[in-house]
Amino acid sequence: MLGNTKAFNNTSLRIVLVISIMAIALAAILTALAVKSITKPLAEIVDIAENVSNGRLNVDIQYASKDEIGILADKFRAMVGGINQLVTGMNHMYG
Repeated sequence: MLGNTKAFNNTSLRIVLVISIMAIALAAILTALAVKSITKPLAEIVDIAENVSNGRLNVDIQYASKDEIGILADKFRAMVGGINQLVTGMNHMYG
């Protein structure tokens, strides 16, 4: 009887360990996907910002979403449009 209890405890421990390892692996995968979904659009916006800072105002911001990064992309798109209008107006006045 004691042998059966010990075997049951060992089996239970193995099951708990396997489930724990699987849960940790799943959490790591989901975390990596979440991080990538945040960093990739931000990296694209940073590249566009660098282009604008170097005077290239014909950038096209493709990112569209309802989340905070999408709002940032919309505001950045509006800012670049405003800068383009200012430059065009100044070129008409002085160019």
